[in-house]
Parts: sequence; structure tokens; C-alpha cells
Amino acid sequence: MAKFIFTQPNKRAHYKYRMVNGFAIYIGGYIHGMIDIQHDYILLSDRTLTITSGYAWNGSSMSRDKNAEIASCVHDALYQLMREGWLNTKWRKEVDQLYRDICIDQGTWRWHANLKYFMLRKFAGDFAKPKKKKLKVYTLYYPSSSKPKELK
Repeated sequence: MAKFIFTQPNKRAHYKYRMVNGFAIYIGGYIHGMIDIQHDYILLSDRTLTITSGYAWNGSSMSRDKNAEIASCVHDALYQLMREGWLNTKWRKEVDQLYRDICIDQGTWRWHANLKYFMLRKFAGDFAKPKKKKLKVYTLYYPSSSKPKELK
């Protein structure tokens, strides 16, 4: 069983949980194909998602449900991979279904898990979209007293 701790959010890190020891979960029925991702705290290889110790995540935004803590960890990790461009966003529906199924497996009532799934499908799409890197534009100013040299 995965062990994690509840942390108090601070200004620098807005995470509720931090993984104490890692865990692995087979997700072959949801995300399949030749996907091999090695991220800092997230490994996805051979249809198995491994989350290593030190990984931090927000937890469920919809409700504080002890049965959804592992599901929210898996869901946040996979959404992070999508947001950072490591995993194609075509898997979003399957990731949301995985969240629902883990919730049910961990003891959440089926109707409540289905409600959470509906809310994810309706409102969580922006959190999976890859972030566009913003380019910094610098403008160079020359003192008015110096004039550019003429080329010969």
C-alpha cells in the first residue's frame, strides 16, 4: 500500500500530499501501446505507472475523500505528463476512467465516483492541455550618444 503524508500548503509549493514511499499500478487496460516515459518522479513503462517517493500532488479538487487519495495521485501524475507534453492528450478520457475505477476499487460509492468522473470530463480538460512555453523578448537600447559604426 502506498504511504503518503498530508502537508500544509505554502507559498512556494501548492501541494497537499507528498509520497513517502513509491508504488506501481498496472494501467494496461487504459493506456496501452509502446509508451516509455521516465520523468523525475513518474515512470510509465510496459503499461505500468510507477510513482516514486517525493512526488507531490494536489489531491482531489472536488471533495476530500480518503478513498480518492491514491486515485488523485495517479490522475494528477498522468495529467502532469500530458501537460508537460510527455503523454498525448488523446488518453485523457482513459485517465479519467482510471480515476473513477480506482475510486470505486478503494471504496468510493459507485454513484459518487461516476459523479466525479462526469465533473472531470466536463471541467478538467484545461488541466491536461500542454503548456505553451513563453518566449522572453528582450529589447536592446543603445545610448543616444553612441552611433552605430558605418560599414566599409
